[in-house]
Amino acid sequence: MKLSVKCKKGKLCFIICFVCLGIIIGACGDNSRISEDVNISFSDLTAEDIEIVAFVNENSDYEYVLLDEMAVTEKEPDAPYTEVSDDGNVECYGFFVAEKKAIMRTQINLKGQSQYNILGIHNGDTYQDAKTILEGEGFKLLENNPYGSDYTRSIFEKGAVQIRIRTKKINDEKLDDDTIETIGVSVPVN
Repeated sequence: MKLSVKCKKGKLCFIICFVCLGIIIGACGDNSRISEDVNISFSDLTAEDIEIVAFVNENSDYEYVLLDEMAVTEKEPDAPYTEVSDDGNVECYGFFVAEKKAIMRTQINLKGQSQYNILGIHNGDTYQDAKTILEGEGFKLLENNPYGSDYTRSIFEKGAVQIRIRTKKINDEKLDDDTIETIGVSVPVN
């Protein structure tokens, strides 16, 4: 009789350990909702995603509004819709979103040295300054990858919003001092 009780306790203990291990492994995995190459539909955006987009729009200066209708109607075949600011320092890309029945701006990129910024981050700032601002606003570093021989591309993410930074290498060993060449914000909606 004592043997069967020990056996049942052992099986129960094994099952509990197995479930806990599964939870721990799941928690340690990639918690990113959106991977770099995956687009989502507009209806997949959560209320929190929309709030994050609104926060970025309100705290940035880039002449356009992310996830707003674009004023373009034509595009090149197999290319996104494109808008460019009069001074050429802001490029926007977008797609027709069936749920909205409109061409929506899904990406804004800042080019050159200008007054424009994303969350106060300008081209020409250091990577460390940008990282401090983004992490302070709850963005998490998704990836840092070499981009050619002279650049590093970094992607920060919060909800469905991604901020992409391309830095020019100053020091091969330390990314913190590298200078931002381009910065962009996007929501991968199609």
